[in-house]
Amino acid sequence: MRKNFRIARWWPILLFLGASHIAFANSDNRITLDIQVIHASHVGKQVDAPIQKLVQSFTNLDFTSYSLKDEMKIDVQLGASTRVQLPNKMWMQVQAQPSKQAGMVQLEISSDKPKFKSKVNIRPGATIAVGGPPFDNGSLIFAITRRKSK
Repeated sequence: MRKNFRIARWWPILLFLGASHIAFANSDNRITLDIQVIHASHVGKQVDAPIQKLVQSFTNLDFTSYSLKDEMKIDVQLGASTRVQLPNKMWMQVQAQPSKQAGMVQLEISSDKPKFKSKVNIRPGATIAVGGPPFDNGSLIFAITRRKSK
């Protein structure tokens, strides 16, 4: 009986230490992404103010209008994936994997409906633009920024 009491007395401390270790280990393997969902179209020549600087790099695209449809921040665990709802009410999946390139993370961005899939490498502080599915007489573009770790 006395032995069971000792185990019961130490159990909360052991549980806390185990959970703390898992939480700290997981925080090292987590990245934070800022995602901007942009609607690119041929209707007008408008560019929303928050994305004007980014759109300047889209010179090779054939669109004349860019509107910011949504912005979100997501945390993704390396080796895991998370889902994000798109403006067309469909879901996009973002999966993060360690990259073979130092300091980089490989993102796989996909959707089942409409069907699209893309893989890109991204370093901390960088922004990449990924062409997405057709949307409302145009196309969606995902601007993804990987936040620098603190």
